[in-house]
Amino acid sequence: MSPPAPQLAPLAGPGLPAHAAPRRALERAVGLGALAASAIACSVAPESYSSDEERGSTHAVVTISRQELTGGATRADALAGFIRFPAATDRAVALELAGLGMHLPEPGHCWQGEQGRPGPELSDVAAIEFLEAGRVRVIADGGPPHELAPHVFPSVGDFISGVLYASRERSGQGLPAGERYRFAADGGAVGTLDIENAAPHPLTDVTLNGTPFDALESVSTDEPLDVIWSGSTHPADRVYVELTSTRSSKSLVCAFEDAAGAGTLVPTGFEEHESAQLLLHRLRILRTPWQGSPVDEVELRLDFSQGHLVTFGAP
Repeated sequence: MSPPAPQLAPLAGPGLPAHAAPRRALERAVGLGALAASAIACSVAPESYSSDEERGSTHAVVTISRQELTGGATRADALAGFIRFPAATDRAVALELAGLGMHLPEPGHCWQGEQGRPGPELSDVAAIEFLEAGRVRVIADGGPPHELAPHVFPSVGDFISGVLYASRERSGQGLPAGERYRFAADGGAVGTLDIENAAPHPLTDVTLNGTPFDALESVSTDEPLDVIWSGSTHPADRVYVELTSTRSSKSLVCAFEDAAGAGTLVPTGFEEHESAQLLLHRLRILRTPWQGSPVDEVELRLDFSQGHLVTFGAP
């Protein structure tokens, strides 16, 4: 059977070529202020509101990320934030400012450019608060709990404050791919949350211009790179490809519909003999309305990737 026709990914202009990986979000929080390194025992008292319109909404955003590198190295971590948005707040902008935004092009498009796209101004969003949630944990397939440690989110004037929850380390223990995940929180200002969803399997049968992923050594600059994989049937799955230089901030990110099983990108802007980290991601985003606690919606992001170091060659 012939392979599926590749999706051509035209450039969509400059952008920040980074998904919302947990450690990157935590590092962005550090950039906004001083992040406490130890666990806390305080709580964030909820404010009172006279109406639902004034209260706005509260969202739980949970990201689980696992990366398997050629050679056997694996790292994984999780991040959770329970965010109260004031009424009329632009949710996407607020999440980006808090370090929990999703920075991906639309399927069939790419972003290329220097890392560090200017973000929105603080004045674009009213004050938001990360709520304290007591004990927060992720459990894969009935295994031992992967406990998340609370950190004080750095206060930035009157704009953002509260508590962010993150993995204590990145060994990958307790965060496998392809398993059913349970996310649970109890205590604090968010009450009790308990939700389950299946994580995607890593990409399989991956080839790049006909070469198996693990055997790829070089990539031609300014030449089409056809990526083929076994597509997923889950409607929430998306594939994206990252190329990031190891010696500069040059990068390329392209997104594709997972079910298509193929996509094409053109790695322009890189120099001959330059090396780069090539990452292939399968991302599943699941949003579930929630009732019975102050939380209105739970968003679970499951991002599982495989990485390989490549060198750019002449076309």
